[in-house]
Amino acid sequence: MKNKNIYGFTLIELLAVIVVLAIIMVIATQQVNKAIKKSEKSAFETTAKSIVKAVELEMVSMPEKYDNLPKVVDVKDLDIDNKEEVSGTVTVKEEADGSYSYYLDISNDKYAISGTKITAEEKSKVPTLTLKGENGVIDNANGLIYSIDNKLYYSDFSSYFKVSNGSLSFEKNKNGIYATGSKIILKDSTGEIYKEYQFVGFGDVNGDGVIDSFDTSAVELQASGANKLSSAYLKSADVNFDGIVNDLDCGIVKNAGVGLCSINQITRENNCN
Repeated sequence: MKNKNIYGFTLIELLAVIVVLAIIMVIATQQVNKAIKKSEKSAFETTAKSIVKAVELEMVSMPEKYDNLPKVVDVKDLDIDNKEEVSGTVTVKEEADGSYSYYLDISNDKYAISGTKITAEEKSKVPTLTLKGENGVIDNANGLIYSIDNKLYYSDFSSYFKVSNGSLSFEKNKNGIYATGSKIILKDSTGEIYKEYQFVGFGDVNGDGVIDSFDTSAVELQASGANKLSSAYLKSADVNFDGIVNDLDCGIVKNAGVGLCSINQITRENNCN
């Protein structure tokens, strides 16, 4: 006689088991993905630390390479492991207290680090600012932008730049124009400020859009130590681009101010000698 009390699984019970297993698999997959991302991020940050260490070692073994700071170093030129997987630069600066800071602007296929803190961000979420044309310099380490054409100083900056993963806004300088000291503000996808840049017009030290006697006076005061220009204004006064403001810069700005010569904003060259 057959045992009539033996039962199999019903269709509903089987479906319930399948749903539970599917949920467990989804949760497990998410946890595995999180672990992988954390590991990849950690590995990239470790590489970034090795990059800084390599620069520090070079500063000891090859001090002549770092005689003139700030110094921009391509990570491909450093002696580090896995450097073929990373691209970008390190900018070495000497601070007022004599210490050194290292500004990283590096990335791999998934992560990026921009700044002095070794904290990686997902590359797809990092807002980036680039130039539309061939001319121009975006100095991320110092937050400056220069060597672009000055024809639109008084009206607009937007035609010079393109941005990904974010947006741009612009602020006129204290003179109400787009010249030395005006801001280019990079925002992330949420509208939060990610980074601010100041524009530099070489020779236009007071930011009024022209080079004249007022700029000459500002450069002379800086060269004599009677004045302390900062940021974009200091960069603007260094018209021969040698890293210091001295009598050579005074002569160039003075001659350019009276029309005896000119300063090429794109090439940074002048015909004042």
